[in-house]
Amino acid sequence: SPPPPSPLVAALPRRPPVLCAGCAHRASFYAAAVATGGRGIFENDIGCYTLGYGPPFDQAQHLICMGGAINLAAALSRQTTEPVFAYVGDSTFFHSGITGLINAVHNGYKFVVVVLDNLTTAMTGHQPHPGTASREGRTYEPVEIEALARASGAKLVEAVNPMRVEETVAAMRRAIATDGMAVVISRAPCALLREAEPWHEPRSYRVVESACCTCGCTVDGQPCAVPLEAAEKRFRSERRILSGHGDAAARVRPEIPALAPCSAACPAGVCAQGYVNHLAAGRPIEALRLIRERVALPGTLGHVCHHPCESACERGRTEAPLAIREMKRFAASFDDPPETHWLREKVARAADTGRRVAVVGSGPAGLQCAAELRLRGHRVTVFERSAAAGGLLATAIPPFRLPRNVLRQELAILEALGIEIRCNTPVVRDPRADGFDAAFLAVGAGRTRRLGIPDEDGPGVVDALELLEAFALEHPFRPGERVVVSGGGNAAVDAARAAVRLGAREVTIVYRRGEAEMPALREEVEAARAEGVRVEFLAAPVEVRRVAGRLAAVLVQPMRLAEPDGSGRPRPVPVEGTSPREIPCDLLVRAIGQAQD
Repeated sequence: SPPPPSPLVAALPRRPPVLCAGCAHRASFYAAAVATGGRGIFENDIGCYTLGYGPPFDQAQHLICMGGAINLAAALSRQTTEPVFAYVGDSTFFHSGITGLINAVHNGYKFVVVVLDNLTTAMTGHQPHPGTASREGRTYEPVEIEALARASGAKLVEAVNPMRVEETVAAMRRAIATDGMAVVISRAPCALLREAEPWHEPRSYRVVESACCTCGCTVDGQPCAVPLEAAEKRFRSERRILSGHGDAAARVRPEIPALAPCSAACPAGVCAQGYVNHLAAGRPIEALRLIRERVALPGTLGHVCHHPCESACERGRTEAPLAIREMKRFAASFDDPPETHWLREKVARAADTGRRVAVVGSGPAGLQCAAELRLRGHRVTVFERSAAAGGLLATAIPPFRLPRNVLRQELAILEALGIEIRCNTPVVRDPRADGFDAAFLAVGAGRTRRLGIPDEDGPGVVDALELLEAFALEHPFRPGERVVVSGGGNAAVDAARAAVRLGAREVTIVYRRGEAEMPALREEVEAARAEGVRVEFLAAPVEVRRVAGRLAAVLVQPMRLAEPDGSGRPRPVPVEGTSPREIPCDLLVRAIGQAQD
């Protein structure tokens, strides 16, 4: 029997063999599916392109080696009225298949031969073949597949770049309509080639907004940055795809949404698939520019965004979603210094409207509004009542989650654009009297909700925001030896981790629902556990106990989950027949959500 797999191999996620990301064969198979309207009969050969046999392409009714797909397609073409395709590679099996092509021409068959020319013998180690001009310093006399196909007598011979999908679809439709043998050479270098052949057009992956047919946001001539509701995006996307390829595209893969789920899930409408592909193509600056079309704080979001895009990522169905937030953080690391930032030129090109706008609050909403207004030529002043700009980004999200240099850099960029930020400034009561034409209120939710238990306003009970602000601004704060945090969100987890850093020896989070209902980010909860924080589920504080005026313990009631409440989550109710139990503590932290002042 074979030896057991190593622990490393055993830990790897199981997945079927698939074509490489960026493989040109993917584009060839997709174009054939669109050209045939999903009705074709496909005979395939043995090679890496054999992986087109399964979903989502389904491009192989049979697999046969040595160019045998051509002979099999010839026989089938006389038994059906559906389009028949024969796939062969550009190497050894193409040589064997030429005899079948000559025989098909001689006997008057009618089907399409697609030669998948990726400029190498990829499956067995990237050896050169007769179509190779040079490889590893050696020069070869290349044999042109087009000339050989024409010499065989094929009525139609076309070479296409499969990455140009519309052109490839059109070529395959012409091949299907040909009364006789047709040969389409689908030529693009293997994605794993370290060097492109000198006679071949280099690969180029680029997001072209005017030609993008994924989200459809530009279909009416609008730039990607124009905000759109998700439903409107889906409508435009479907219209774009159907107008570009007819309804065949929708019939081929009806289960695939026209709008990428990651982008649909983004509250800011960031084109996730766009900047991810920019990064894949090695263009981080272009990725960052695409991100900045929708958000003013890309680096900050790259650290603290709750990344709903990753929850919606299609890869999560089979393994793990793409690390989209981390890719945003990576792109943001290429940002320009404030004094030479490229957005300064964009502001300079915008016509000065002469209008002044007051933005009250320097949190994410206020800063995003200020950036949008400034880029449209308005003069913006941001008023912040605290000593630090950034709102809860500066005072509630701890530095171990959001490095302060990242936030300072992005605030400096906004100020370099001409946005004035005034800290320690009272709220503007009459903007027009102070010379402003408009005001935007972004006061946020800076008040922690109460627990609703007796004597919770006494000593030893604090709000999470109070603890987090003291930690973030390095104010003196002594949490004591034992800390209990009530809540299940990110603020609760942040407060618990901050308490550990402030010297607490025992830190416990109590949450009234189960782990599946806990809204905090999974990775943050695991980080807290790794730092020694204990998490208790289905436990709700109901009372505090003090000794000589000092907090000594919190009493928690065991809970169970009942029918959903207004939030859609299971409603926690006390477990019948149970009594509260004590958790000794020196400090109780309220972290059950924020509300507006």
